[in-house]
Amino acid sequence: MKNRGLIIVLTVVVSLLCMYLINFTFVARRIEKKAEETTKDSLTGKPNLGKKQAYLHSITNEPVYNFLGIDYTYKEVKETELALGLDLQGGLHVTLEVSPVEILKALAGQNNRDKSFLAAIKDATVAQQNSQEKFTNLFYKAFKQREGSNKLARIYANAVNKSAKITINSTDEQVQSMIDKEVEDAIDRSFEIIRTRIDKFGAVQPNIQKIPGTGRILVELPGVDNPQRVRDLLQGTAQLSFLDVFTIQEIYPTLIDINSYLVTLKKSGKGTDTTSLQTDTDLSADDADLSADEDTIKKDTSAIAKAKNTKADS
Repeated sequence: MKNRGLIIVLTVVVSLLCMYLINFTFVARRIEKKAEETTKDSLTGKPNLGKKQAYLHSITNEPVYNFLGIDYTYKEVKETELALGLDLQGGLHVTLEVSPVEILKALAGQNNRDKSFLAAIKDATVAQQNSQEKFTNLFYKAFKQREGSNKLARIYANAVNKSAKITINSTDEQVQSMIDKEVEDAIDRSFEIIRTRIDKFGAVQPNIQKIPGTGRILVELPGVDNPQRVRDLLQGTAQLSFLDVFTIQEIYPTLIDINSYLVTLKKSGKGTDTTSLQTDTDLSADDADLSADEDTIKKDTSAIAKAKNTKADS
């Protein structure tokens, strides 16, 4: 049989590779089982999904397995194990869509209350229910049906689009190109935000991809056992907060004044040492009272014993 040796070598290599991957799969399952046992609720006897995920996240970059003298973190173990996919181990499948309506209104600036503009958006929203065409294209058609020869520049020639060089003389093609670019940029930003959130969530082998021409983002997370947490993570909005921050130059004079005040107190004997002296004085006074009481008790005891002896002699 020709190439018999090559076939045997390939078979051995594939077998070793499969054993290598299966080995890491068993290690990952053992760690996950340990996490379930560690986070098991004492009342229900079921693992707490939130605590389990927090436990696994805490050991993501910790060495959990040594193979042939090489330490592997939990993340590396999960990346090396056999990928089963959604069909074999379940998980979460979500399709997100970037709303172009809000983008169109934001680009319109103060003209976003124009009756024809709002009516065109409403017509495009209704048409989208029975169409696979992009929303922006449906909006262009609806606007032209209502406005006729009037150009889109009537709505989009404003300060918001000044950087895009949209003027009252811009053609519909130029305005459409600008809007399409802004929508695509918004989809790209949303895609990066989602990918960053999923990476922080710690999901292994996620599938995140844009669906061309639809404004939609597909998210597949195999093996996720807490889908509600993922939904909250994907749907959550960013919160911006402002805090007062002081530089060292601003607070340095105050620190100098505090230090000078404490030094003055120490030198005058009115600082914390005075409290210590007062405490010691009070203790000494208590000790003196206690000693006096003990002497009185001893004298009374001696008098009683002497009286008893005198009575016995009589």
